Amino acid sequence: MSIYSGKEKEQIKNTPNTESILVATKVVLNLSEELLGSGRICVIDNWYTGLQLAHILLDKHTHCLGTLRSNRKGNPNEENERGICVLKWRDKRDVLVLSTCHSNETVQVQRRGKKINKPQAIIDYNKGKAQLTFLIRCQAIVQPCDDQFVGIKK
Repeated sequence: MSIYSGKEKEQIKNTPNTESILVATKVVLNLSEELLGSGRICVIDNWYTGLQLAHILLDKHTHCLGTLRSNRKGNPNEENERGICVLKWRDKRDVLVLSTCHSNETVQVQRRGKKINKPQAIIDYNKGKAQLTFLIRCQAIVQPCDDQFVGIKK
């Protein structure tokens, strides 16, 4: 477990010049350290998603997919030369998604009795987010509370 307790001077392995890296980016890199380079897709919340993180993960052969805050500095407009794509999708409200493994391709889905075109990046993000929510709920159910167990004395 890694706990953030204020100022952080921790170095990230295999990453030079970590002083210019944002704290949110450092958190993701430290938590995903063992998975980097394995060709996986990291599904990330909007607090952590950013262009800097996308570039670093691509350099480490790992893709990222996450919602993006519209007011974050340095947001790309569409797709840049490295294949980092930003999509804007409106279902109930506008959602920005940053992806290093998707383009702007859409898939036809059934929504409230109508067929609509939905970006594949949104579909994959929702799947990843649902799996994470399920794992968190399972952990909360399985994890016992130490106060409830009473030792047997002889």
